Amino acid sequence: MVDHYGAKRVPLYISNIIHTTIVTTVDDDGRPVTATIDMMDSDENGLYFLTAKCKGFYGRLKKRGFLALAKEA
Repeated sequence: MVDHYGAKRVPLYISNIIHTTIVTTVDDDGRPVTATIDMMDSDENGLYFLTAKCKGFYGRLKKRGFLALAKEA
C-alpha cells in the first residue's frame, strides 16, 4: 500500500478507506489489550480518533504513549 499511495497518504487511506482498526496497548502487567477504534480523520500530523477518559484504553494510551494498529478482518 505504501508504494501505491505514498507514505504521506497512508493516514488518509487508513481514516477514509479502512476506517475501523484494531489497536493494541499494553496493560500494567505487560500484556497486550486490544480495542476496536474508528479512525475519524487524518492530516500531515497523523491520525485522529475518539475515546473517553473513563475507558481503560484511554488510561493505557496516556500512560504508555504508544499503540499498534491493524486493519479489521
